[in-house]
Amino acid sequence: IPENTAVGAKPGKARLRVPDNAARTHATLSGSPDGDNGVEVTVSVLADYAANHGIVRFDVMKIDVEGSELMVVHGAAGLLAMKVPPVLIVEAAANTAEGFGYGPNALLDAIGDDYRFCIIDESRGRLTPFHRFPDGHIGANVLALPRERSNVSKRLVQAGLLPQG
Repeated sequence: IPENTAVGAKPGKARLRVPDNAARTHATLSGSPDGDNGVEVTVSVLADYAANHGIVRFDVMKIDVEGSELMVVHGAAGLLAMKVPPVLIVEAAANTAEGFGYGPNALLDAIGDDYRFCIIDESRGRLTPFHRFPDGHIGANVLALPRERSNVSKRLVQAGLLPQG
């Protein structure tokens, strides 16, 4: 169900910007108001949205919001702590996170130790387990696998996408 709202760490209003020099798919809540096309949007907390709409389980969450990933994860903290936590696919890119004053490792820290992280290598069609990005790393798309859902990891190993261990 399409919703005309952004998601973040706290409810309120924000300015969604589409910079003149960027693709239309790169709207962001960050950036300079100069030379952009913006619109005011309502910001909802994902956990509140789920509760208000009777959503009791998320199997998979894809979070690619041009730098706002950390705020979305903060607003989803209750969902990540559920008995059956969701698998996450998250863009952890340094260049977009910088606009919000954080780096890719802050996002991993917010997701927490209850998750196992893998870099998604689109070119090779593989997942590479890792713990943290080295200093200065540009980041990557990350698959975050809940330790509580070992069945998902087993299926990825069986499919040849994830190394054993």
